[in-house]
Amino acid sequence: MKKILLSLLTIIMVSVLAIGATRAVWSDEVPVDDITFGSGNADLAIGDAVGGPWSDSRGSGWWTGVNMAPGEELDTRFFWLKNESSATLDFQTYVRIENLTGNTGDFANYMELKFEWYKDGVGWDDTGWKSLASWRDTYSGWNSGKGWNMNVVGPGTNDPREYRAYLRLRADTPNEHQDKSLTFDVIFNGTQVTP
Repeated sequence: MKKILLSLLTIIMVSVLAIGATRAVWSDEVPVDDITFGSGNADLAIGDAVGGPWSDSRGSGWWTGVNMAPGEELDTRFFWLKNESSATLDFQTYVRIENLTGNTGDFANYMELKFEWYKDGVGWDDTGWKSLASWRDTYSGWNSGKGWNMNVVGPGTNDPREYRAYLRLRADTPNEHQDKSLTFDVIFNGTQVTP
């Protein structure tokens, strides 16, 4: 009987301790509301000077040449590209031409276009002289339609990169190409460098 009483007493004490321990635990919550995640954007801007002003496009008249003679080269067109993305990302820049119109037959083989850009630690690099016909037919389809692979433009407001554009009428342009003209759009593409 003593053993039964001792067992019963042990069960009661364990129950009292369990109930007492359960009742002695306090708790509280701290809510964290309205957690927001959002994506940034990719924004490549162009400017006529290293300090801007910056724009998403340049309209007609940005660079024109009339009455060019064989062997003549237009004044160099200096410009800067800047990564104004809200997201922290690097751009690989590409260039292509679109909407080549006018006397686009054989004359497009005699008008040549070249771009230069500064590569950190290397110096100036360029596309080499390419005819507008070549830009239209070959280089506009390069790199999945992005164009000629140029330079990496890093994020942030202090990293504009200088570029130069050149246009010339080849010295061997035949006589039948007098009084001809071409119009085209230059497209600069900034594509995120894969992290």
